[in-house]
Amino acid sequence: MSIPIVTGSVMASIDRAAQECWGVAGLYLMERAGEAFTQVLWDPSRGFDCTCPAVVCGAGNNGGDGFVIARRLASAEFKPVILMTTEPDRLRGDAKTSYQRLLEQGLGPIALDERTGADVLRRSIRQATVVVDAVLGTGISGAPKGLAAIAITEMNAAHAPVVSVDIASGVNADTGAVDGGAVSATLTVTFGLPKVGHFLPPGINFRGDLAIRDIGFPVSLLDEAPHDAAIPEEADIAAILPKRTTSCHKGTAGHLCVIAGSRNMSGAALLCARAACRAGAGLVTLAMPVSLIPIAAASLWEALLFPLPETIDGTLAEDAAARVLESSHRFTAAVIGPGLSQQEETKSVVRRLVAELPIPILIDADGLNALTPELLSSRPYPWAATPHPGELARLLDAASASEIQMDRWGWARRAYMALRGPVALKGAATVVAASGKLLVVNPTGGPEMASGGMGDVLSGIVGALLAQGCGPEDALYAGVYLHGLAADLLAGREGYRTLTAGDVSGMIQAAVAQVSGPAEGTPSRRVEYDRPRSR
Repeated sequence: MSIPIVTGSVMASIDRAAQECWGVAGLYLMERAGEAFTQVLWDPSRGFDCTCPAVVCGAGNNGGDGFVIARRLASAEFKPVILMTTEPDRLRGDAKTSYQRLLEQGLGPIALDERTGADVLRRSIRQATVVVDAVLGTGISGAPKGLAAIAITEMNAAHAPVVSVDIASGVNADTGAVDGGAVSATLTVTFGLPKVGHFLPPGINFRGDLAIRDIGFPVSLLDEAPHDAAIPEEADIAAILPKRTTSCHKGTAGHLCVIAGSRNMSGAALLCARAACRAGAGLVTLAMPVSLIPIAAASLWEALLFPLPETIDGTLAEDAAARVLESSHRFTAAVIGPGLSQQEETKSVVRRLVAELPIPILIDADGLNALTPELLSSRPYPWAATPHPGELARLLDAASASEIQMDRWGWARRAYMALRGPVALKGAATVVAASGKLLVVNPTGGPEMASGGMGDVLSGIVGALLAQGCGPEDALYAGVYLHGLAADLLAGREGYRTLTAGDVSGMIQAAVAQVSGPAEGTPSRRVEYDRPRSR
């Protein structure tokens, strides 16, 4: 079941309803939040050193959560330094009660003032082994001011990791906007449901990793929360992936045609075809300019090769379209675009194939650069597209990729409406818009993937899923998830800060195995026989 992504305002209404309609005490939720946060902090796999923690607390409930966290750290025999960006007499409600419990436990928080606060924060944070950001939370609008702004600056100068409570201080939970400064967190621990600001730029750049924890909100309130976007869970993706029976063979696992490559971009075609092989397509045929066939033959042993007529520039010539269409009965799906170039004759090939190829297709890269919205929206056969912001800006006549990035979810919706087909807008937290349904925001992958060729690998994965019978929407949902998961598995195993597209391609099978497990109907990898003994 997918996880709703809500605004901070919606989460606040859930909090109120839990207390007013369900009788859940606010202080109980605060205690549970502190408990959940410290459990994440102490998780050995995360590697945080809690020997000398600094907990920076604000005036609202986010600060109240911080007080609970400080108490729990002290109860575990750590020695937290507790820094307050507000005077104690400004505390109200559950935050005030939580502060009083802190005093009853014999802990003495330091109330900062604007004259000396920066120096005190700087000294305390420099000595800390981990810093807890509990300053502003999800209720902020506008730029941080006063001691809150000073605290953000000092936390960002820390050598120790900073872990934020609910959302990095300074990030607008409703929009992801950052007006002024924001904490650059290593990890954010949020409660109940993830927030919009965790996934939209620039807020996503301050989030770090994201841990979503249950603290006792009634399940029905979470399930019925108003939302426009959701995160798929691993079980959602497992339900999409094609099942393999014991008797399956290459002829029953789909046949993908990858129409890609040009003289200066043969690597894109090879990356795409190799990824498709690894993502489970029974057969992959790489259709490319004839002069590139020797390159593919030397490095891509699993694929079939389909030489196509080429121009003097080493790109697909006009006759290539007819050759592919004549052979289309052999294929169950196609990928069109990686490395094709923007040569005019090649664009004509793309336009004819998109209009006439009677099988599901995935269009990417130079495939998209050859099209108009009118041509794509009028295609009578299934299709999906994976544009990056620049390609979508050209296709929808937006001013620039930056304009797309400023409203990623809005432009993804516009793309679906204008093009009449499912679109995955690539980037951090790739978003899929399809069928007027909720936007699906991908939770896997990270900045390690910022290198050339990653989109070609994604195209191969999505194409392989189409070839195996997935619908275009499901192929996008699962493809972007597996693509990011492959990178996560490799980065987690090796500790790499940067990955190449080839690196990620090599982990596709591991990602599929993690999500789906072994082939259906395969109870064992061997046959056992208990031979009768002779008498």
